[in-house]
Formats: sequence, structure tokens, C-alpha cells
Amino acid sequence: MQERRKSRCLICLPLLFWALISAVPGHAGQDLTANWSHGDGKDEVATDDYFITYTLDLKQEVTEAMSLHEALRYSTSWREERDSQSLDPSLRFAVTNDLFLFELFGAASRQRNSESADQKRANWEASWTSAWQKRFWPTLRATYGEDWQEDDNSPKITDKETKNETVALEWDLELLKAYYNYSRSRFFDNAGDRQNENTNNFAKLEAAHTFWQNRLNLGFSHQYSETRDISTTNLVGTATSALVKQGLAQVLHGLDSTPLTTTSGELTSEAALHDGDLETASALVTNGIDTPPHTVAVKVDFKKIDRLYLYSLDDEAAAAAGFTFAFYTSDNGTDWQLQTTSLPFTYNSTEKRFEFVVPGTASQWLKLVVTSSPLATVEFSEIEAYQLVTGINEAELTSTSSSMITDVNVGARLTEALFMTYNLSFEDGEYGSGVDYDRFSQAGQLRWQAMTDLSASLAVNESKSRNGDADQSTTRSYSINMNSVPLETVDVNMGMSRSENYRGGDRQSVSHIVGLYTTAALYPDLDGSLDVNYSHKKDDETELTSKNYHTVLSLTARLVPGLTADLTTDYQHSLGDEGAESTGANLSLNWRSSEMLSINMSANKQWQGSESQSEGAALSLSLAPTATTQFSLSYNYAMTEERINRYAAFGSWSLGPHFTLQGTGSYAESQGMEEWRIQSQLVARFSVM
Repeated sequence: MQERRKSRCLICLPLLFWALISAVPGHAGQDLTANWSHGDGKDEVATDDYFITYTLDLKQEVTEAMSLHEALRYSTSWREERDSQSLDPSLRFAVTNDLFLFELFGAASRQRNSESADQKRANWEASWTSAWQKRFWPTLRATYGEDWQEDDNSPKITDKETKNETVALEWDLELLKAYYNYSRSRFFDNAGDRQNENTNNFAKLEAAHTFWQNRLNLGFSHQYSETRDISTTNLVGTATSALVKQGLAQVLHGLDSTPLTTTSGELTSEAALHDGDLETASALVTNGIDTPPHTVAVKVDFKKIDRLYLYSLDDEAAAAAGFTFAFYTSDNGTDWQLQTTSLPFTYNSTEKRFEFVVPGTASQWLKLVVTSSPLATVEFSEIEAYQLVTGINEAELTSTSSSMITDVNVGARLTEALFMTYNLSFEDGEYGSGVDYDRFSQAGQLRWQAMTDLSASLAVNESKSRNGDADQSTTRSYSINMNSVPLETVDVNMGMSRSENYRGGDRQSVSHIVGLYTTAALYPDLDGSLDVNYSHKKDDETELTSKNYHTVLSLTARLVPGLTADLTTDYQHSLGDEGAESTGANLSLNWRSSEMLSINMSANKQWQGSESQSEGAALSLSLAPTATTQFSLSYNYAMTEERINRYAAFGSWSLGPHFTLQGTGSYAESQGMEEWRIQSQLVARFSVM
């Protein structure tokens, strides 16, 4: 029954599509793109690729309130005894009036590949949104959609079905706003004999108002959310366990030179690493230069994790042996414990992923650090975490997470020059792992605008957090800042701060920072900045102290029209049980002589004490001799533990309004190893509106 329903959807949607095109007049657009490319590289087989895509786009206004939008995309490709085709029709129907907006969308896809089974996919979604503009009337929205995906294998390897439904309400009562959202997603993997159901409820109340001609601002919000997730896998034969995928609360990525401690800003959120898209590259890309090392951190909130899968964009079986990964865990995301400097893994060529076994790991954060990688460029697309669940006949994993947050905000203009703000936040909840948590934070600031060119501020912050039965962690900070503009060309900022960390009522550490930050326009074509700060930290547990002096001087000069130079020097001196002294310098030149020619040069060097630690240089040239041609050359040199030289060239020639010829080449060598690749392509584009 289900099979027949999917087939009818795949067949009837294109027929309905063409019937509507012939019956209703409208506007049409057509695009045709063709690409022929040749590629070759070291230890690679030369390839010739051909790719053609045709797109037809139609729009009709059936009535003033109803519209249709149809699209058809056909693509075909050939590559070294392999060819594929895909056909993707879609239809969108919309009804708009003074009461509501209704949209119905449907799409189907059929893909044929000479090396694998054919793929079929169909999906549809209906949405209804209120459009009335009545005072005190709520805004309502409801959606429902289904998605099917399967292949032609026997037995099937891919046979999936997803059903999504959402109901949302937004109610503006002027002084009070209310929000509610309910969503449920059901996933069925018929080939893998598993299913998942995820249900979420979210409610929020917020209020904000100003008094006495904006002299007093008050704000309040309270929200509650609950998520329930049920995953079930049927066990076949004598199997007593199965791997169940775990949701990731957050994924961070960055270059971190101190993997045992992570401070704010060192790692940033990377949604592309956990969006379910295995065909699009994320920001994680390695090329043999891993200083500072590439870092991927995943927040699992104390769930038990037994496997980590890191997906590469392409099959990297040949390059996998050149990778080394260190593995860290953390219960707060700041302080990390090294578990191993070389985490064993296997590379799965079929799934294009690195597979790590981390049996029974239960921490709030897990972190992979790429400590070495091959010279060839490797792109990554996704990271996943799995738990090994046992059972009889089926393996079921149920988790419920909840969160309740209350925020209070106060702002006051005490005088024309004195301002005060205060923020208070409470959060109480439970992770999906069953571990409860609570958080509390408050922050106050007093700001004084003494005169136009002089201002000062005093800030006090406190935050507390606790996970499960662990001791409560507390952080308090105090800071005072002063900013002045003594001259029109000079800006000076001075600040002092103190920070204290407590665990279970006992102070763990205390630190002080004093800084002076100055920027100035020294001459009409010369700007500079000087940052000087001193920090002192004491660890109460070990009674170790450290002092650090840090100075950064930057100069930017416009030497002649089109030529700009930037020089940055960095000096850091640490005193304590592990004292160190480091110096760095970076010089860059940018010359744009005309619209046709630009040259960029840079050089950098780092010293640790009196010994050279690393150095690098880069040179790039871009040339556009005519309106239809463009060329670029680049050279990069890097030296840390090993020397790496990289050369690259690119050229583009527009042969007319429809054809473009492009070519790229790259070469890299390091300590006797080398990597090279060339590619050329001819692109044709035709468009009719």
C-alpha cells in the first residue's frame, strides 16, 4: 500500500505539472548550463567530466488571490565510464486573502546512476498562516509535510519516510506577548528497521515597558521548553544491541593552540557540521598545516557516547593514514582532560567517514583535535555521535529534556549623564541524559558620560552553575573602564578587572588584568594603535602564580595611491613556574595599480625566546588585461616543524556571452613529499526569460 502511494506521487506530480502549464498562461524562464572539465593530479587517474543542467521555471497568476509556480530541472553527467541523470519537477500553489495565506508545495525527484541503484524521492508540505490584522487577535500558523526516499536495490538499502507537523501561536496583548510552538517529527527507516519520534513544546511570556519619558525601562520574560525523543531499532536474528544516533546540542570549530583550556572566542559555532548535509563542505578543511591544530568540539550534555563519525566530503581512503587525532573531554566546556594523543580510527570508504570508538564516554563536551594531516586538501561535512543500546527483540532509547528560564532587565537614566543597567537570569532544567542542572547569573553596570570626550563605567558580574551532583561553579568579575578622546586624532581606553573562580564555595583562582589601549592618526596617511596589558593569575589549589606582559603595536600606512602597508608586532613575556618569552611580526603590502593589476605580499615570523618558532610568506598577483580575461598566481611558504611550499595558478577567459574557459593548477611540496593537480573546464550558459 505504501509502495503504491509513493509511486502514484512520483508519477502524478509531473503529469499535473505539465497539465497546469498547458492550461494556464503565464511567464516562463529557461536556463541551460553545460560544463566540460578535465582533471589530473599526482597519484590520480586523469578524468574527463561532462555536466548539463536544464531548468524551466513558470509562474501564473490564476486569480488575484491564487498563484502557481512550477519548476522542472533536468541534469545529466558523464565521467569515465559512469553516467547519471536526474529529473526534479516541483509545484507550489498559494492562496492569499485578508484572512489567511495557504501554500501547498510538492516535489519529486528521480535519479539514475550507472554505478549504483536508482534513487527516488518525493515530498509535499501544506502550510496555513493567519493574515488578519486585528488588535488583540493572535497570529496562528500550522504546517504538515511528508517526505519519502528509496532506492531500487533488492533488498532496499535506502527506504525512508519522514512526517513533520507544527502548530504555532503568537499573541500580542501590547503590555504582554505570548508565544507557543508545538512540533513533532516522525522518522521511519524501513531498510534499517528503525524509527524515531521527536516532540517539542515551547511556551514563552514576555513584557517590556518604559516609564517617565524613557527614564526607566523594565523587561521580563519567562519560558518553558520540553523535548521528548524516542528511538527504536528492531534487532534481527541473535543481535542484542544496536547503535542509536544521539542529537548534538552544539558543534564548535576553530584553531586552538591551547586545547587544555578554551576561552571565549577561540572556537565558534559551526552549524554546517551537524545539519545532516553530507554533500556540502563545512569550515573544517585540512591541508597539512595544523598549527594551531584544527579542533571540533561537540556538546552532548552527559549522554553516553560509544561512537563518533566524522564525514569527509570525498572518499579519502588514500589520505586517511596521514591523520592523527587527539581526544579530550570536558564537563564545562572550558577546562579539558586529555584522554589520548592518538585516538584509533578506521576509515569507511563506503560511507566516506572516519569512525572512532569511544566506549561509554559520558561528559558534557567531547573534542577531536587534528594534530597531523596529509599534504592533500581534505574537506569535512558532518560529525555524528552514537550510543550502543542493548535489548531483546528491539533496542529502545527514550530521553526527555526540559528547561525553564526567567529573565528580568532594568535600565535607568538617573541623570542626564549617569546610566544604570541590571540583568538577572534563572535557569533550571534537565538534560536528555537525565542529569539536572541549574544556572544563575546577574550583571550590573553604571556608566557615566562626564563630558563629550570622557566616559567611565563600572561593571559587576556573577554567574553560578551546577550539573547533577557536582559542586557548584561560581565566577565573579569586577571591572572599571575609562575612555577619553584627548585629541581629535587620538582615542585612549584604560581598564582594570578582577575575576574570581569558585567551586563548592572554595576559591580556585583569582586573576587581575590592567590594560591601556590607544589608537591615533599619526599623520594624514599613517594610523597606529598600541595595546599594552598586564595580567596576574594565582591558582589557589596549587599556589602557583603567573604574570604576563603583552604588547601589540600596529601601523597602517598609505605610501602612495594604491599602495598600503600594514605592520603588526607582538611581544609577550610570561613569568612564573613556566616562564616564556615570544615575539612576532607580520608585514603585508597591498598594491592596486589599476583596475587591471593588484599585488598582495605578506611575511610573518614568530620567535620563542631567541629561537625561531615559525615563519611564513605569501605572494599573490591578479591580472585582468581585458574585460573578458582574468589571471592570478599565488605562492605560499610556511615553516614550523616542516617546510611547505604551495604554488597555484588560475585563468578565466570569457569567449562570448555564453561561453567561459577556465583553468586551475596547484603544486605543493614538503620534505620530499609533493602534491599537484590541474583542472580545465569550459562552461556554457544560456538563459531565456
